[in-house]
Amino acid sequence: MLDSLFNRLAAPYTHIQRTGYRCIGSANDCHMFVQDGAAGARWTQDLSIDPQTIALRLMPTYRQMQKAKFRLPVSLAACSDLDFLQLPLAMLTHFQPGELPQSLRKLQIINTEDPLPDGKVNWEVLGETSIDSLTILNDGGSADCSHVLQGIEDLLPRLRYLSYDRRQNGNLVFGALNLEVLVVSSAGNGDWLPDIPAGLKALGLIGADRGCNLGRLSHLHALETLLLNSIKSLDVAALADLTSLRELEILNSRSWTHTERLAELSLSRLTIIDCGKPLKGIQHLFDAARYETLDIQFS
Repeated sequence: MLDSLFNRLAAPYTHIQRTGYRCIGSANDCHMFVQDGAAGARWTQDLSIDPQTIALRLMPTYRQMQKAKFRLPVSLAACSDLDFLQLPLAMLTHFQPGELPQSLRKLQIINTEDPLPDGKVNWEVLGETSIDSLTILNDGGSADCSHVLQGIEDLLPRLRYLSYDRRQNGNLVFGALNLEVLVVSSAGNGDWLPDIPAGLKALGLIGADRGCNLGRLSHLHALETLLLNSIKSLDVAALADLTSLRELEILNSRSWTHTERLAELSLSRLTIIDCGKPLKGIQHLFDAARYETLDIQFS
């Protein structure tokens, strides 16, 4: 899906500039990012961040955060061109006005397995930035952090891109009225799907229970691309109301109904991977000439 419509729509909100790209933490934690072009540096108490930094990953240990009293490095505020910032959720519980540069657009928060300090995120302070992209990642062993995210509704209307885990981060869709791209893990029974804003263009659902009714997506008339991964029960007929849908990728989803309806969708790109053989006996319904990309040969 490297050249997919999904990735093209997400790129303005997820692309990380390789010029001025830095990772600050242990050599082990930064290793993969250094291989990807970041300049690595050790975390120190009097950390001086190059003001020309455009993309920054802060990866202190829990003890280092404790010594810093969970405060952000003072030098971060001078990074006037900063576009992307990754940091532990714990460091957002004590940040103050003026500590983040106004240029910041893309924020990636890591909910680590370490205990969270007392306090909540002052989301109003993030309103001083240019943020329109929020990704919340949850390390293995991390706890539910939805209580720390209380007040995030102040930020949600600004977002064009949102990626999070509903089980650990709560329901964050309700106030994100201007989203273009949404990726949700642990989609559950899908009772929240009607809360997705009608103007959404790209949706990724990862992990849904057997009772998840994709018919609840019928209001998404602007949806152009849909990624479904690990959906326990997939009713293809529920996708018929997505009149703007042009791209569909389905992964790791083995229980299908009304599968023949898939051939009726006006798609330019269809990909099915690791789903067993849901198209067994009906592959002849799919004419490769109709599609820009058709990847169903093992389905």
